[in-house]
Amino acid sequence: MEIPEYIKVVLWDVDIKELDLKKHWFFIIERIMVYGNENDVRWMLATFSKEQLIEVVKKSRNLDRKTANFWALWFGIDKEEIRCFKNTYQKIV
Repeated sequence: MEIPEYIKVVLWDVDIKELDLKKHWFFIIERIMVYGNENDVRWMLATFSKEQLIEVVKKSRNLDRKTANFWALWFGIDKEEIRCFKNTYQKIV
């Protein structure tokens, strides 16, 4: 399966012909979750497994909190399992 041409918008900085769905799935899902429109998301949901999608939500360094929250609700993921909700800094007292 190839990446549709209309997905190119969310992958503006790479040549989509060079991307491999099996090799670059994390990157592709991440970009669609953050920047994709309804058609992009439908393609993503039909192309990738639920497990892959959940892994991206949990481990991505690039999802903003609003996006992560949406997908956490969609998949029923506890926010404590999601990287972007964890404090990565120490509070100075």
